Amino acid sequence: MIYEGVDFTTSVEIGKKFKLEVIALADGYKDYAQVEVNLKPNSIKNIYPNPTNNIVNIDYNITEAETTYLAITNYYYPQLSNNYLLNISNNNIILDTSVFTSGIYVVTLICDGKIADSTFLIKQ
Repeated sequence: MIYEGVDFTTSVEIGKKFKLEVIALADGYKDYAQVEVNLKPNSIKNIYPNPTNNIVNIDYNITEAETTYLAITNYYYPQLSNNYLLNISNNNIILDTSVFTSGIYVVTLICDGKIADSTFLIKQ
Protein backbone atom coordinates (compact mmCIF):
# COMPACT_ATOMS: atom_id res chain seq x y z
CA MET A 1 0.00 0.00 0.00
CA ILE A 2 1.30 3.44 -0.92
CA TYR A 3 -1.67 5.67 -0.03
CA GLU A 4 -4.99 5.72 1.81
CA GLY A 5 -7.53 8.49 1.19
CA VAL A 6 -9.38 10.34 -1.56
CA ASP A 7 -6.71 12.33 -3.47
CA PHE A 8 -3.35 10.92 -4.48
CA THR A 9 -0.45 12.68 -6.21
CA THR A 10 2.40 10.76 -7.77
CA SER A 11 5.47 11.32 -9.92
CA VAL A 12 6.65 9.59 -13.04
CA GLU A 13 9.39 7.79 -11.12
CA ILE A 14 6.88 5.78 -9.04
CA GLY A 15 5.11 4.21 -11.99
CA LYS A 16 2.31 4.47 -14.49
CA LYS A 17 0.11 1.51 -13.53
CA PHE A 18 -1.68 1.15 -10.22
CA LYS A 19 -3.99 -1.43 -8.68
CA LEU A 20 -6.72 0.35 -6.76
CA GLU A 21 -8.57 -1.22 -3.86
CA VAL A 22 -11.84 0.45 -2.92
CA ILE A 23 -13.56 -0.45 0.34
CA ALA A 24 -17.16 0.62 0.91
CA LEU A 25 -17.64 2.28 4.30
CA ALA A 26 -21.24 1.05 4.60
CA ASP A 27 -20.62 -2.69 4.41
CA GLY A 28 -16.86 -3.22 3.93
CA TYR A 29 -17.28 -4.55 0.37
CA LYS A 30 -13.95 -4.52 -1.53
CA ASP A 31 -13.47 -4.02 -5.23
CA TYR A 32 -10.33 -3.69 -7.34
CA ALA A 33 -9.42 -1.86 -10.53
CA GLN A 34 -6.26 -1.56 -12.63
CA VAL A 35 -5.56 2.10 -13.51
CA GLU A 36 -3.01 3.45 -15.96
CA VAL A 37 -1.84 7.04 -15.57
CA ASN A 38 -1.11 8.88 -18.83
CA LEU A 39 0.90 12.06 -18.39
CA LYS A 40 1.04 15.02 -20.74
CA PRO A 41 4.72 15.52 -21.52
CA ASN A 42 4.12 19.01 -22.98
CA SER A 43 1.49 21.31 -21.54
CA ILE A 44 0.34 24.82 -20.69
CA LYS A 45 0.38 24.96 -16.90
CA ASN A 46 -1.07 28.38 -16.10
CA ILE A 47 -2.07 31.68 -17.70
CA TYR A 48 -2.24 34.75 -15.45
CA PRO A 49 -3.77 37.19 -15.10
CA ASN A 50 -6.71 35.82 -17.02
CA PRO A 51 -8.63 37.97 -17.97
CA THR A 52 -5.74 40.25 -18.88
CA ASN A 53 -5.34 43.86 -19.96
CA ASN A 54 -1.83 44.36 -21.33
CA ILE A 55 0.61 41.76 -19.99
CA VAL A 56 0.09 38.00 -19.62
CA ASN A 57 2.34 35.33 -18.10
CA ILE A 58 2.14 31.84 -19.54
CA ASP A 59 3.70 28.94 -17.63
CA TYR A 60 4.41 25.84 -19.69
CA ASN A 61 6.13 22.49 -19.34
CA ILE A 62 8.11 21.00 -22.23
CA THR A 63 9.73 17.59 -21.69
CA GLU A 64 9.49 15.85 -25.07
CA ALA A 65 10.01 18.30 -27.95
CA GLU A 66 12.76 19.96 -29.94
CA THR A 67 10.83 22.91 -31.40
CA THR A 68 7.92 24.65 -29.71
CA TYR A 69 5.82 27.75 -30.09
CA LEU A 70 2.59 29.29 -28.87
CA ALA A 71 -0.09 30.21 -31.38
CA ILE A 72 -2.57 32.78 -30.08
CA THR A 73 -5.67 33.10 -32.21
CA ASN A 74 -8.83 35.12 -31.85
CA TYR A 75 -11.72 32.75 -31.14
CA TYR A 76 -13.97 34.46 -33.69
CA TYR A 77 -11.25 35.03 -36.34
CA PRO A 78 -9.09 31.87 -36.23
CA GLN A 79 -7.39 32.72 -39.53
CA LEU A 80 -5.43 35.44 -37.67
CA SER A 81 -2.68 34.07 -35.45
CA ASN A 82 0.21 35.48 -33.42
CA ASN A 83 3.03 32.98 -32.98
CA TYR A 84 5.68 33.10 -30.23
CA LEU A 85 8.74 30.83 -30.24
CA LEU A 86 9.43 29.19 -26.88
CA ASN A 87 12.75 28.41 -25.28
CA ILE A 88 12.41 24.77 -24.16
CA SER A 89 14.90 25.31 -21.34
CA ASN A 90 12.55 27.90 -19.79
CA ASN A 91 9.07 27.34 -18.40
CA ASN A 92 7.54 30.82 -18.68
CA ILE A 93 6.94 33.52 -21.26
CA ILE A 94 5.63 37.05 -20.69
CA LEU A 95 3.65 38.53 -23.58
CA ASP A 96 2.45 42.05 -24.32
CA THR A 97 -1.23 41.78 -25.25
CA SER A 98 -1.87 45.52 -25.52
CA VAL A 99 -2.15 45.23 -29.33
CA PHE A 100 -4.87 42.57 -29.08
CA THR A 101 -8.49 43.69 -29.34
CA SER A 102 -10.84 42.76 -26.52
CA GLY A 103 -12.20 39.25 -26.84
CA ILE A 104 -11.58 35.56 -26.38
CA TYR A 105 -8.36 33.98 -27.63
CA VAL A 106 -7.19 30.40 -27.93
CA VAL A 107 -3.63 29.77 -26.75
CA THR A 108 -2.25 26.65 -28.44
CA LEU A 109 1.03 24.95 -27.59
CA ILE A 110 2.63 23.45 -30.71
CA CYS A 111 5.45 20.94 -30.18
CA ASP A 112 7.36 19.50 -33.13
CA GLY A 113 4.54 20.56 -35.46
CA LYS A 114 1.71 18.93 -33.45
CA ILE A 115 -0.84 20.42 -31.06
CA ALA A 116 0.16 19.47 -27.52
CA ASP A 117 -2.27 21.58 -25.46
CA SER A 118 -4.61 24.55 -25.67
CA THR A 119 -6.57 26.82 -23.39
CA PHE A 120 -8.48 30.12 -23.45
CA LEU A 121 -7.30 33.65 -22.76
CA ILE A 122 -9.66 36.59 -22.25
CA LYS A 123 -8.42 40.04 -23.25
CA GLN A 124 -10.31 42.94 -21.62
